[in-house]
Amino acid sequence: MPRLMASFEVLPQSASVSEPVLWSHYADKHRGVAFEISHTKDPEMLVKIRYTDERPILDPLRVNETGYVRSIVEHLIRQKSLGWKYEQEYRVYINLTGCDMAGGFYFKQIPPTMLRRVILGYECQLEEDYVRRALNKRGFLSAQVVRAQMCLKSYSILA
Repeated sequence: MPRLMASFEVLPQSASVSEPVLWSHYADKHRGVAFEISHTKDPEMLVKIRYTDERPILDPLRVNETGYVRSIVEHLIRQKSLGWKYEQEYRVYINLTGCDMAGGFYFKQIPPTMLRRVILGYECQLEEDYVRRALNKRGFLSAQVVRAQMCLKSYSILA
């Protein structure tokens, strides 16, 4: 009998909003937004990324051993090279079968209390009041809306 594999999506997250390189790479050069979310409901779903320059090596003579390939895959999905350490990345793997699809994208409703803050990049064109009204309309009443700022004493972002 063929085995069916579930489709999963990776939702990468960072432990930091103060790293300017993250804002440059992932928030359209400070013109985008960051979402601060709380995982207090299910913190076990977070996978902390380990940074190392050692790659797992697949031994073709061991692929039939019980659990061997799985252990290699576990290493691969939980690590990146040292050059990415500034990301302080965590990942959540989401089963796409439980998501809604629209326009070729998958969507999963999050509880309103999970969204803590929407942080607008310091070059973001959105107005705080506009974002606040949009959040209220969707039930995210407790989420704060703030604008990031460049720190004048260090190379960090204040949020």
